[in-house]
Amino acid sequence: MKVLIVDDVKEITVHMDEIVRSRFPDARTEHALTAEEAMIKFESFSPNFILLDINLGQESGLTVLKHVREKTARTKIIMVSNFNDEVHKKICLVLGADSFVDKTKEFHLIPEIIATHLKND
Repeated sequence: MKVLIVDDVKEITVHMDEIVRSRFPDARTEHALTAEEAMIKFESFSPNFILLDINLGQESGLTVLKHVREKTARTKIIMVSNFNDEVHKKICLVLGADSFVDKTKEFHLIPEIIATHLKND
């Protein structure tokens, strides 16, 4: 399993990596800090999952979400964001996100969400 972790804060990408590896120690991971870097790594890494923040500094993770969905529906995209209101959740789901995680309260759910997607594929 390959997971691309996208957040503009390096420490958060490392933390999400640790959370993923706690349940899936053999997972291959890559990190991206910008939307541009995420789109490049998506093309070269071909991840099964993307953990994607909405706010990437001056950029938006929604740009990455749209880019990936234009290319494939197979990659599972889990939005991980502090923008946890219903409007942002709905926008992400309409654009093709598979799941939404509240960054402030639900980090611990990431492995279970991945496991559920793996089971349903």
